[in-house]
Formats: sequence, structure tokens, C-alpha cells
Amino acid sequence: MSEELQDAAYTLPRILTAATAINGGLMFIMCITFCYTLGDGSILTEDTTGYSLISLFYQATGSFAATNAMTSIVIILSFFTCITIMAGSSRQLFAFARDRALPFSSWATAVRPGYDVPVNSVLTIFGLAVVLSLINIGSTLAFSIITSLGTGTLTLSYIITIGLVVWRKITGRPPLPSRFNMGKIGGLVVNMIALLWMIIVLIFCFFPLFPDPTPALMNWAIVVWGGVIIFAILFFVLYARTHYAGPVEYVRKLE
Repeated sequence: MSEELQDAAYTLPRILTAATAINGGLMFIMCITFCYTLGDGSILTEDTTGYSLISLFYQATGSFAATNAMTSIVIILSFFTCITIMAGSSRQLFAFARDRALPFSSWATAVRPGYDVPVNSVLTIFGLAVVLSLINIGSTLAFSIITSLGTGTLTLSYIITIGLVVWRKITGRPPLPSRFNMGKIGGLVVNMIALLWMIIVLIFCFFPLFPDPTPALMNWAIVVWGGVIIFAILFFVLYARTHYAGPVEYVRKLE
């Protein structure tokens, strides 16, 4: 959605940095508050509702009314978070389809007159969200595999992009034009820390939930992840390499 920002190269990095700092600070305060009001931790581990946060609210306040109010705030925030994720995901799908990077690009990029939004992309993301919710109802293990797959693929995309930036800096190549510069050393240090962290996340997101798992409890996300990677490579070799231009190509043409 950064394409809709004015002067995105200047605005977006500052928005992301400010949002991370604000949310991280509030999260730290919340964690400290939880630690001081936790009480008997065994109550949370023995909770049978599946939502330990609600038990924590009640244990901290001792009031059903306060627990309901605080839980309602979490539900409302989760609702708006879902809307934000759906908006961002649908625009990302639209952007990929616009660059002809998907098998159904022409359908996903269709914008109906009078709507001015990619309705087909929004409906696709909404449908996928419904399917994922139903999968979670039927099998928690299957849902865990899918979420691990999403985490793995997203982390791999970060590793590729940050890794290329680090490689460019280490090899002494001239930096690309930037409106958010942390300096030659500072930027490299941040990139290296982020790259190492992403590699660790990529490895652990495929670990099973429990040690010595049975086949039924094994995290098979690595198998699905490998299948997705193979499909993406084949799709690129057989189709996308002759159709996909990419946003960078369009930028160069404008320049």
C-alpha cells in the first residue's frame, strides 16, 4: 500500500520505525504489568478454556465485569487488525497480479467501474481467510502447518532482500538512492542483525511443537514449504519468466 503514499521513500520508513517503537514500548509495559499481576502461574497452565489471557485478566482484577471489558477490547482490536491485514494482503495480491506474477493475473487485477478497489483480490483474500478458519476448526495441526508455511515463506523473502543489501554493501558496490540512510556502518550492522535473526526464525518455524513427536504431531510444514518453492520455480521457468516484468522494470521505463 506504499504505492498510495506521497513521497513513500521518505514517509514509509519513518512510519514503520515509529510504529515499531510505539508498539514495542507499549508491549513492554504490558508484559511488565502481566508479570506483576500474574499471581499463581499454574492456574494459567491448567486453564481449560484455551484462552489463558482471559484467565489472566480475571486473576488480576477479580471481577467478571472488568474481565469482560478487557477481553472486549482485545476482540475489537483483533477485528480491526483483521481488516488491516485483509486490506494489505489484497493490495499485495493485486500488485503481484498487476505485474503478471500469478496464474490468474487478469482476473485478480480487474477493477469494477464505480468501486475503485480491486474487489476480486479482496474477495480472494476473504475466501482464503474463511478456509483457514475452517481448517483450524477441523484440525489444529493442519492450521499450524499452514501458519508455519506462511512464516517460512515470508521470512525467506526477508532473507533474500536483506541478504542482497548486505552483499551489495560488503562488496563495495555504490548504494542505491535512499531517503532513509543510517550511515555506512550503522546500516550494515542493522542489516546483519536482521539477517541473522531471520535465518534463526526460518529454522525454528519448521520445528515440531513438542520434542520426539509422533507422525501425527510432526510439523510437516517443511514438506509443504518445499512443494511451494518447487512450484514457484517451475511456474517461473515455464511461464513467469516470459511474462513477468516487475515494478522495477516499470520504474526504469519511466526514468
